[in-house]
Amino acid sequence: DFTAPAPIVRVRVVRPFAAEIAASAVQVAPGAMAVIPGKVVRVAPFAGKVQVKVEGLPAGMSAVPVEVPPDSSDFQVQVAVPAAAAAGTASLTLVLSTALGDPQQPVVHALPGIPVALTVRPAAGAPPPRSEEKKPSSASPDTSGE
Repeated sequence: DFTAPAPIVRVRVVRPFAAEIAASAVQVAPGAMAVIPGKVVRVAPFAGKVQVKVEGLPAGMSAVPVEVPPDSSDFQVQVAVPAAAAAGTASLTLVLSTALGDPQQPVVHALPGIPVALTVRPAAGAPPPRSEEKKPSSASPDTSGE
């Protein structure tokens, strides 16, 4: 065994890119296409492509992953919402990633997921979602003045 003293080296680790989305909530009608626009902000010297995909899609919905080429920064992810989709809100996650290093054995770097709320509006002519009726509370204050 051999131990060699060496100076301390400080290293600053920087993510190769960041992401911005136009809105964290999107509304769509059943049978329509929801669009989630965003932008990749690359940090020099990184100049590679970035993949964008959607996780957490409810059954019946689909979204094709998008690749943002090195010479571009804007992207749009399209989520197909079926005509039979029920009204409500789904919590989706945008995941952006890129391959770094040796092309033969790349290391995949992914940003933390970006939450997006996708709200499907009630279909035209459909009754609004039922809300629970409020029952009188038995703990209400006495207003009779006694």
